[in-house]
Amino acid sequence: MEPGDVQRELDGLAATLGRSVSLDDPDGTLIGYSTQGADVDPVRVQAILSRRVPEAVLAYQRGHGVDTATGPVRLPANADLGMSARTCVPVRDGRAPVAYLWVLDDGAPLDRAADDAVRACADRLATLLRAPGVDGALAELFGDRPRADPVGELVGREPRIRSHELRFAVVAATTTTDGRRAPAPRTTPPVATSRAVLGTAAAHGRRLVLLAHSGRAGAVDVGAVAGSHVTGYSAPFRAGDGDPALASALAARAIVAADCAAVDPALPATVGWDHLGVHRRLLLAGDPGGWPDPLPIADDDRSAAMLRQTLETYLDNAGDAARTITALRIHRTTFYYRLERLAAVHGIALDDGLVRTELHLALKTHRLARARDTYGWTARFLTRLR
Repeated sequence: MEPGDVQRELDGLAATLGRSVSLDDPDGTLIGYSTQGADVDPVRVQAILSRRVPEAVLAYQRGHGVDTATGPVRLPANADLGMSARTCVPVRDGRAPVAYLWVLDDGAPLDRAADDAVRACADRLATLLRAPGVDGALAELFGDRPRADPVGELVGREPRIRSHELRFAVVAATTTTDGRRAPAPRTTPPVATSRAVLGTAAAHGRRLVLLAHSGRAGAVDVGAVAGSHVTGYSAPFRAGDGDPALASALAARAIVAADCAAVDPALPATVGWDHLGVHRRLLLAGDPGGWPDPLPIADDDRSAAMLRQTLETYLDNAGDAARTITALRIHRTTFYYRLERLAAVHGIALDDGLVRTELHLALKTHRLARARDTYGWTARFLTRLR
């Protein structure tokens, strides 16, 4: 589909009927509209200016059953709302409405020929709004060389990309062993069906989701698409605003946030790039080819893995013994025995702040190296984070 196909459908229908038409999202966001004629009313003007149907009008429309209708619904005029009579035709993808096609009728209901024209237009719009090209374009964002403006180029295929605030969410599959999560790169996580999902693509056990946000809430509920897996998310943005490479950078940040959450159970299960803390600083400052630095505790100690886990959990919990014991699910005596062994056998001085910092950085760099190797990060891919 070429950009502008939806607009051409709306303009063509308006010309055929001699009436003004518009297309709204189910949540009231204006997707598109034809040239407005003499039949335009105050409600239509307000929706065009604000790109949104007023809440009172939405309630009136829903009160007449447009949400559950399978065919045209005629709404009578409402003088209190500044609204003339109009006909709604639901645009459906299967059972779910993806948009509503509106025809102003100014008291003159559609005749048979007009009704047939509107229904046919709604069917064509349903095909266009499925946006078959969106998923393919999103798949490029996992790679090293996505197109210059991947989201901006999709505006013509999926009009909601232009009319909504957007956000990337990346769902990474994980498994749980001994109460601690780990990546599951051979499992592709499902994503719950939602009107907010504009497209998805999957790679290496992660699913990238482009979400639409109506603006009525403070943030996109990215957790709603993730199920029991971990989710990384980007800052919100709009297609076509500012730097054309912004979407590519935001997608990379969401991907990396999910990857880090998958390999490091100390991070929240839902985390944004701006909340990655030391992981973000290491990603921006370090050379991924040099990861990891030598790990504390030599591998010739058969208890090395257990002691590293104890040390990392202790440092993750800011040296709080009670929280560390709870996180590790061990007895207090066992915990202090391990600390004594770290000091006596491996010379780790946990009463020195700089030593703690160095150890923590080494352990987190090792986490990043695991993410790099698990998910195939390249130096070129990581340059998109900046």
